[in-house]
Amino acid sequence: MSSKPKPQTVKPGQFPPPTVPSAKVATVYRSWERKPPASPALAEELGLKPNYELREPDRYLCDRCHHQLTISPDSQPSDFSVCHSLGCGGRYQKDPRTGLAYYREIYRRGEVRRIVAAEHTGLLTRPNRERLERRFLGNNRRCDPNLLSATSTLEMGINIGDLSSVLLCSVPPSLANFQQRIGRAGRRDGNAFVGVVAAGKPHDLFFYADPTRMLDGSVETAGCYLNASAILERQLTAFCLDCWVSADVNPPNFSPHLRDILNVIQNCDEARFPYNWLDYIKRREGELLEAFLRLFGGTIEPRTEEQLKRFMERGEETEGGLRYRILNRLEGVKNEQTRLKSQIQNLSKKIKEFKEQPEALQEAEKLEELKREKEGFQALVKMIEDKNIFNFLTDEGLLPNYSFPEAGVTLRSILWRRLQPAEQKNGKRYETFTMTYERSSQLAIRELVPSGVFYAEGRRVKIDQIDLKLSQPEDWRICRSCNYAVQNFEPEAHQKTCPRCGDGMWSDRGRVRQMLRLRQVMASTSDKESRFGDDSEDRNVSFFERHLLVDFAPEFCEKTYVVDDKDFPFGFE
Repeated sequence: MSSKPKPQTVKPGQFPPPTVPSAKVATVYRSWERKPPASPALAEELGLKPNYELREPDRYLCDRCHHQLTISPDSQPSDFSVCHSLGCGGRYQKDPRTGLAYYREIYRRGEVRRIVAAEHTGLLTRPNRERLERRFLGNNRRCDPNLLSATSTLEMGINIGDLSSVLLCSVPPSLANFQQRIGRAGRRDGNAFVGVVAAGKPHDLFFYADPTRMLDGSVETAGCYLNASAILERQLTAFCLDCWVSADVNPPNFSPHLRDILNVIQNCDEARFPYNWLDYIKRREGELLEAFLRLFGGTIEPRTEEQLKRFMERGEETEGGLRYRILNRLEGVKNEQTRLKSQIQNLSKKIKEFKEQPEALQEAEKLEELKREKEGFQALVKMIEDKNIFNFLTDEGLLPNYSFPEAGVTLRSILWRRLQPAEQKNGKRYETFTMTYERSSQLAIRELVPSGVFYAEGRRVKIDQIDLKLSQPEDWRICRSCNYAVQNFEPEAHQKTCPRCGDGMWSDRGRVRQMLRLRQVMASTSDKESRFGDDSEDRNVSFFERHLLVDFAPEFCEKTYVVDDKDFPFGFE
């Protein structure tokens, strides 16, 4: 019979010897030696007891391929004589270099900090963005972010303190953008590390071939195309609002909450906002337009002035006018509110019917799913009703903002989590909260498509619904040659040839496509599944086939340029 091993007594501050004799284990064990700790910070970083430190290893270098090998000082060099690289045949020699172990010296001194990354984009709400900036600026805790993955939002004069490094993932569009972005680093002592990754785009490759054009170029004076009517229409809307506020507003009849304004729309209360504001515009439309154009000192072309005049004169029933756009979008969100409340009522009815069934036929999971869905819709209604009217008008592209003048696509994300037993009150087993994001049409066509995955604020949600109540499918006839497109009920859609280029296949049934204007999508995800970390280097991106169809009336073409070279067919308008 074999005797049982005697239990070993280990004094505080000592490591027990290995219980299983093994050359590998013994070698690792013998590479530790009790010495006065040269670096307590290193011991703390590695979780070691303060009476032990790591001995200096030996480094060997292949005399043929220069492959490096680091081994324990107690190992025999003869065991590692032949190079481990496949097909090399060289032999390892002790590396005489001792001053090039940069990272080893960092680890030895204990100057190790984990990278804590965070995103800084326009998707963040103001409270979350300001909280992130304070944590990054202070950096008082090891869990505070020390690396920001940012978009061009950092160009807007946001204070994030002194940076030591800036890495650009693409070449900026102009020298002004380049200087503004790299200027974020080195403000403390004038020294900074700046890197630029050139993507495979022609713009990036152009400056990659000759970086001096970006480094030594001249900064162009900022300018604006004043005859862009779509931009001027938003500015004119804001001008009319300013004039009304300064001259005719009655504070008791104005509420900034969208909830109250939707009630006004439902009751058609013409004494309150927005009806009193639109009535003010209608009574003074000529005066307001004239005062607005005077601000530009005669630089607006007559054609643009005529477009702005039509924008002001069109009433509530004519599409494209100021009053029509305001009321149309408010009525649209009112319909959305009504639809959501109707779904809440239907879910309440289903839950009641479900509870009235015999207990043996009830499915607990199904009941909880119905309750979660109801709470999610209730949270969406509350979020819509609590929104500020000026934020709503800005997000809808009716008032000026920093994006192109168009109505974006809205993502309404419902997140839910199961409550712990101690948190459950009044039979509530789940907590539901919502998050809303607005994306431009150019980005939404890639990010907010059905079954696509959207990433923001450390979460990923899968698009599982499209709100068809806000945008019904439409039939469009599209020319195969010039991309001219009209809705199928228009008279031009029933001509034999294309009204613009005369293509004979215009009347073919294959030219009709069913289109859907993306306005709002939804996603429902559990709180746990929505969170993601550094478990994956890449994001799950769904790829769809996209086509860019450019269509504009020929009379809007002001100038045309072409390269006078038959071997280089290139031109632009």
